[in-house]
Amino acid sequence: MISTLPDQEQQALVFLETTEDQKTAIAMYVKVGFRKTEERENKAWGVKHVEQALVMNLN
Repeated sequence: MISTLPDQEQQALVFLETTEDQKTAIAMYVKVGFRKTEERENKAWGVKHVEQALVMNLN
């Protein structure tokens, strides 16, 4: 996804979503440069999960 900033500089961003119980995967994502941008609770299917959104800037 390309995101345009107010000064018209473009950034190439990669977004992903996971759940907090995926600790090994999250550690790998952070190691390669992803950072957490959002966290929200989800009770789908009768199970409580905390979903996390992560983003990495490719520039």
